[in-house]
Amino acid sequence: MKTIKGPVTSAAITEAYEKATAVDPGVSPVMRFSANDHLGTRSVQRVVVKKGVWVSSGDFYTPPARD
Repeated sequence: MKTIKGPVTSAAITEAYEKATAVDPGVSPVMRFSANDHLGTRSVQRVVVKKGVWVSSGDFYTPPARD
């Protein structure tokens, strides 16, 4: 996102992520993007709310692909 010059629009965000080779958000697996892949990662983790705070529950996993 720091590479965006000018207005932050959906097109600018898409372009920035398409140029990113790897994004490490620090709270999930490294995300990888390309012109054809805007998802970044398929790894998910269950989270629950405890006393008003999001808390991770279990490890990250990759769900099976859907047809």
